[in-house]
Amino acid sequence: MSLAPRKQTPLPFEDAEWATGTAHGAAPTTNQGGTGMKRVLVVLGLALVLALSLFALAQAETKAAAKAEPKTMTVTGEIVDLGCYMGHGAKGESHRECALKCAAMGMPIGVLTGKGQLYLLTINHDDAAPFNQCKDWAGTEVSVTGPVMIKSGMKAIEVAAAKQAAAPAAK
Repeated sequence: MSLAPRKQTPLPFEDAEWATGTAHGAAPTTNQGGTGMKRVLVVLGLALVLALSLFALAQAETKAAAKAEPKTMTVTGEIVDLGCYMGHGAKGESHRECALKCAAMGMPIGVLTGKGQLYLLTINHDDAAPFNQCKDWAGTEVSVTGPVMIKSGMKAIEVAAAKQAAAPAAK
């Protein structure tokens, strides 16, 4: 039995090719004291600062919009029940009886302007009479006055006053 030391085969991590990153045809890599990692951390840090800044700006704009007082306007158009109008475009005198039934059963109502803008009608908590009158005018032209609100793309007007629009003059 020989006590001479055996020649050891180098382990993969001891191999020069593995140490330089050139194993299996890979391009040599250089370790520049962790500079690559520092760059990644700097870029991630800057991205985080940018994202937080944009988030804070969006929150500030949302709060400012929420604090803005609604502008009082008068909107003129046809009272439509939103279920039938949104579902299949029903409106006008031919749909009046159905719109009256739908409004009486609690279907939301709105004003459809001549330009095709639709405003959801909301009730004034201090005086429900003008809103309730609008239900009876479903299918007819009215002028509604009150604060206009826009949230998430939806327009609404709180009914403070309403009157039937003057009939167009006969030609």
